[in-house]
Amino acid sequence: MPWMSVADNVRLAELGRGGSGDFDDVYRILETLGLSSFSKAFPRQLSGGMAQRVALGRTMFCKPSLILMDEPFGALDWFTRRALQEDLLRLWQEGGKTILFVTHDIDEALLLADRVVVLKEGAVTDRFGVDAAHPRDSSDLFSLRDRILRTLM
Repeated sequence: MPWMSVADNVRLAELGRGGSGDFDDVYRILETLGLSSFSKAFPRQLSGGMAQRVALGRTMFCKPSLILMDEPFGALDWFTRRALQEDLLRLWQEGGKTILFVTHDIDEALLLADRVVVLKEGAVTDRFGVDAAHPRDSSDLFSLRDRILRTLM
């Protein structure tokens, strides 16, 4: 919400239910996301990557057991995208949440996923396990990348 501060945007779901929101949780989340010095800033004052971090913070504040992300980093430059991918991996490792991450970027899928599910024309055509440990580089997974590409052709 453009008229709300970053902190209020993070605790938005709780505010919508009439609750007061736990500011200790908000500030812990902002610290984790590297946004603590922007808690009073407004969305218009943030970069695209920072805005994505606020959205991730809002999700973390709600403490879901399943996080759904549909092309969340698609509009970001490579450097910001890579930093957010690393943040997401760190948060996943710390929190143990299940994340369903939709992407058209095979390298991104290989960097983040334990499993890659390939959809073609709305149907699941294949599934691949990614057995490399984190942190990983998609260049370590060239053969798996080629297998996924062949599935899409």
